[in-house]
Amino acid sequence: MNLSAKAGVFREVARVLKQGAVFGIFDVMREADGDLDFPVPWAPAAEASFVETTGTYVELLKAAGFQIEKQRSRRDFALVFFTRIREGMMAATTSGSPPPFGLPILMGPSAPIKIGNLMGMIERGILAPTEIISRKR
Repeated sequence: MNLSAKAGVFREVARVLKQGAVFGIFDVMREADGDLDFPVPWAPAAEASFVETTGTYVELLKAAGFQIEKQRSRRDFALVFFTRIREGMMAATTSGSPPPFGLPILMGPSAPIKIGNLMGMIERGILAPTEIISRKR
């Protein structure tokens, strides 16, 4: 989601891996058409975001010399995960406590907006964290 040169990255990974080695990706990928809302955890605006479809990842991995062994959307996991984060941020805000350790601290004061935008796009089916497990041919 934050690397524009995915094809080059995959080629370089293939170059350094031995034949038969496993390469796993866990990234936010596009599942459907629709406008992206910014900011998000990885980008403050559209020009810094490089979200692609799972299909694009698969094509680029195959072109780099990988065989896809498994792929799965982690949409449901993400909804639970980000709901817990949002609840923790809201509880901290209400009580005046510091935010819970983790992503909110890393993202800074705009964390609630970034997480809210990402959750909204996951809920609408536009984006989802996705796992792709591949093996170098």
